[in-house]
Amino acid sequence: MARKLISISLFWENDKPHGLGKTLNNDDGTLQDLFDQLVAEYEQNMEPDHLAGFLEQIKDAAKHKHSLTPEYVLPLMANMFMLEKHKVIVPDEFNGLLFHWQD
Repeated sequence: MARKLISISLFWENDKPHGLGKTLNNDDGTLQDLFDQLVAEYEQNMEPDHLAGFLEQIKDAAKHKHSLTPEYVLPLMANMFMLEKHKVIVPDEFNGLLFHWQD
């Protein structure tokens, strides 16, 4: 049986007051497909200068962290995925994505 995605969490400087921590739960079972589609679109249209923009979007979102909707958070998660993939951000306990799976 395939493992099931339970949630994705995004962290950026989460140990600081200006940081960001958001979790999207996979309540309706579509989160993995939506995330995978978004990442595929990013990879298809990726330009090197996009990485700086991805980080700026995360920093800007942190300023409004209490009012972010899931529709806004999911692209931020794809941003973080690309930043990790291209080694702009090295994931640690305060930065990166956390995928919660169930076997």
